[in-house]
Amino acid sequence: MRRALVRFRLARGSTSRPLATVAGSFSARLSDSLVQLQREWNHLAHVQADLQDSMPACSAADLPSLHKRLHQSYTLLLKSVVLDPEAHVNDVLVVFDSICTRYPPTEDDLLHMISWARRFENPDHAIQILEMMLQSGWPLNAKACNRVLEVIARSGDLQRCSALLDRVCKIGFQPDPRTYAAMITACERAGDVATAERWFSALLDCERREGDVVVVGAMMSLYARHHRLQECMDLMNSMGRLFDVQRNVQIYTVAIDAHRRANCVDGCLDLFQQMLEEGIHPTVVTYNCLLSAVATTGDVQKSIPIYRDMIGRGLRPDIVTFQALLNAHRYSPAGKITSMTMTPEARELPLIARSLMIEARFRYGISPDLKMYTTLVHIFTLSGHTVDALMCFVDMMAAGFQPDLTMYSALMNALSDQGAFHQCCNLLATVKRNGITANVQLYTAVIASLRHHFHRLALHALAIANDMFAERVRADAKFYRVLLQVLARGRHIQTCVDVITAAVARETSFSPDDWSSIVSTVIVELQRSPDDQLRFAQAIPTLLPFPPEEYPISLQEALSSMPQPYDVVR
Repeated sequence: MRRALVRFRLARGSTSRPLATVAGSFSARLSDSLVQLQREWNHLAHVQADLQDSMPACSAADLPSLHKRLHQSYTLLLKSVVLDPEAHVNDVLVVFDSICTRYPPTEDDLLHMISWARRFENPDHAIQILEMMLQSGWPLNAKACNRVLEVIARSGDLQRCSALLDRVCKIGFQPDPRTYAAMITACERAGDVATAERWFSALLDCERREGDVVVVGAMMSLYARHHRLQECMDLMNSMGRLFDVQRNVQIYTVAIDAHRRANCVDGCLDLFQQMLEEGIHPTVVTYNCLLSAVATTGDVQKSIPIYRDMIGRGLRPDIVTFQALLNAHRYSPAGKITSMTMTPEARELPLIARSLMIEARFRYGISPDLKMYTTLVHIFTLSGHTVDALMCFVDMMAAGFQPDLTMYSALMNALSDQGAFHQCCNLLATVKRNGITANVQLYTAVIASLRHHFHRLALHALAIANDMFAERVRADAKFYRVLLQVLARGRHIQTCVDVITAAVARETSFSPDDWSSIVSTVIVELQRSPDDQLRFAQAIPTLLPFPPEEYPISLQEALSSMPQPYDVVR
């Protein structure tokens, strides 16, 4: 039995690092840690059985201490899993279930679970765990109540947040600054500025407390989200007088974010410099706000030094950092150039994107999310690297992300530019299969791919158009221009006339300029066939919903440029 007690080294001391001692992936580390703890639990069961048999070598006084240490080991494991960014929801539930099947969960266990619910923004789980705490007879825990309120506040459910606050106040809970901050956050997400201002006014009537700066930050964040920059800055400038608190990094970060939302990049840079001059050290979130603001201007020359300064301060970039860097390149002048007018700078964009991805993956262990994949696809497609875009698309699907309409549009436009009609059709079928409603831009891109095939596949455009109308997708003027361009290149003059006739009956909201651009497209495409051009022009008065004397100037110029004489006003 003494040898059996020696085997409890894990429960006695080594379990303070249950995950760090196991190499490999997160799932493997977690599995090994649970196996180790289960082994210790089995040992304790054997010890307890020996004690029940009254074996003389056992000491009953050791057993509660061993159980307490093992429970602490499970609690430490739960904390490790809750804080680990690689942990999945099921990982947390497995560990918590392991505790509940062996011991009554302690207050620390439940606080860790509330933190987990806050991390995954799951208000239902947070409320259930708070209920467990109240039913277990523990004294009301202010930290737990505030954490649950924060979880509900982030969901924007102001009514639910108010109901919970009323309930806990009836059983002795005293609101503190974090409570006020949570309620203001709930108002922010719900879009209720007036209620937030009432909560803030109520705080002004209270005795000053240490955490008041948290409430100021929440109120500034509300003003920032609702694009009320002046009120945000007024509050920042008056916080010392109202609350006798100093600005901290969170206050400056919110102020920078407010200027970012107002598209005031210079204001962001000025605030950042002011913060440094006051000796306040920026966080990763501060740098991310600054990089996101600069990214909207496409100023790569400013983004890179900011990123290097962040690394030089020993801060670890996250996925938002790399998304901002990619956006800076995407919105740069090089990123706005189409594949038809490629420049050396634009040709370097895919290389830069790949290098950023490699740095994110292999240096910092950051896996792309849907936004990053979408940005990468845009960069690859605009630079003509369709194969890379498709590989990125496949990689994204393998990672479990479902592409959105923006992603499909970028891919469809890239395939359309290369005339890959059949691939465009397959991609359109994939969109429908995934339950996404295709818009007119997708159908237009499919038809546009036929421009590279001239007359060989021209009539396929009609099939695509009929499919779109069957799906009740509303056409725009660009759709008709592309459709008629394809048909005109195939010399399907009568089909063009029929399409315009049907369009006039269907599209009652088009302006004369819209009809002018549609008809002019056919005239321009028929320049190589003057006879067909004249035949089509002669049919125009019977097609358009307005008389020839009201033709827009653009249509009159198109008709006047015809090689064969044509009287514009007939």
